[in-house]
Amino acid sequence: MQERGSFHILLVEDQLVLASVEETQLKGFGYRVMHATSGEEALSLLAEGSGIFDLIVMDVELGRGKDGIETAKEILSRRKIPIIFSTSHTDLETIERMEKTSPYGYVIKNAGIFVLEASIKMALRLFEANAKLQGQSEAIKDFYNNAPCGYHSLDRNGKFLIVNDTELHWLGYTREELVGKVNFGELVATGWGEVFRRTFPEGKKPESVSNLDLRLTRKDGSTFPVLVSRNWIFDEGGEIVMSRSTLVDNTLQKEAEARVASLLKEKNLILREVHHRVKNNMNSVVSLLALKSDTCEEPLTKKVLTEAISQVESMGYLYERLYQSEVKGDVELAAYLPGLIGEMLRIFGRGDSIRVVSDIAATRLDAGRLSALNIIINELITNSVKYAFDGVSDPLISVTAKLVGTSLSIVYEDNGKGLPENFSVGGSDGFGMTLMEGLASQLGGSIGAKKAPRGARFVLEFPI
Repeated sequence: MQERGSFHILLVEDQLVLASVEETQLKGFGYRVMHATSGEEALSLLAEGSGIFDLIVMDVELGRGKDGIETAKEILSRRKIPIIFSTSHTDLETIERMEKTSPYGYVIKNAGIFVLEASIKMALRLFEANAKLQGQSEAIKDFYNNAPCGYHSLDRNGKFLIVNDTELHWLGYTREELVGKVNFGELVATGWGEVFRRTFPEGKKPESVSNLDLRLTRKDGSTFPVLVSRNWIFDEGGEIVMSRSTLVDNTLQKEAEARVASLLKEKNLILREVHHRVKNNMNSVVSLLALKSDTCEEPLTKKVLTEAISQVESMGYLYERLYQSEVKGDVELAAYLPGLIGEMLRIFGRGDSIRVVSDIAATRLDAGRLSALNIIINELITNSVKYAFDGVSDPLISVTAKLVGTSLSIVYEDNGKGLPENFSVGGSDGFGMTLMEGLASQLGGSIGAKKAPRGARFVLEFPI
């Protein structure tokens, strides 16, 4: 609280002797004091700005003209200032008239300067506390009304009790049009009523709601999306008193979601078109190679063209599986490898004559590693078909894949003629073996030929 000397008091008293004594005594306490002999003079001083007063000590009886209570009413209609009444009247009618002006106290005349000074100090402290409280109240009210989200409270039947300015602005209504007159459910857009009613269950204790997706109707008939969060206030008996809700305008989020959905749809259409074009181009390449192969009489050239067809077909098979995969860019190996082997054997015309046995661990590989694996498997199948099965009555290809720690181990076997003595992938001059070794290295692993009871065995290992 300020020091006494910084407070300026207006003393309104028509008895000059009493006023002079009180003025002198108050100045003795350190207050700055100005004296007015009538209500009209007091109003004139305030109007002229002759003094910025912190408190008024107002005599109730001021002789002719306005009395102190009438003067106080007029002063308070213009500005906020604490007023203490000084009176010799103790009748109920006078006290009730004073109370209607919400004074900061009153003292009986001739009660003594110490009583008056104590009343002044108490009034100044109370006014200061009220000013702080009023400031806080205004700040809270401003925050409530101008928050970036909507606020409202509903009674137990869903009718508006209070609502903030933000929500009123969104809805296009005035407070007078909603409070005590409209049920919030009436503002729920057509088709969303059941969603809202589930949050106001009849005959059951309602639960709190968090981020309920809802759509509301404005006064002009347009609608907009909101997210509603609500909790309930219960009395001591567990009965509903009211609900309190916050609303977030979800328009931008919904527009963004619609835009994303539109872009995804557009992307899918483009991808589908690209997919068809790629498939058509691959099919065209295969058709051209097949046409060349059919018209070619040179056996070696015919074999080369057939191998080329198998390689293009195997890449087409990989592309198709990647396109169909639920996890774009990844393919489930257990579903991919058996199909690839069957497709390659079909291209070589051996789909029905060579048995295939597979045992593939559940794992997914990305497009890059599948592409390299695709070529390696293609080369192994090509070698088996070309060299392994002459004179073999029950040709068989076996493929197993299992996880070993953080690596994938793929074993490819056939029951054909087998490999030459001391054969190694790295020591072979053939282009196919060199290609497989390079691709295995690209995968971060290795490939090697192993001894088998019968036929050829290759083991490919790489980290995943």
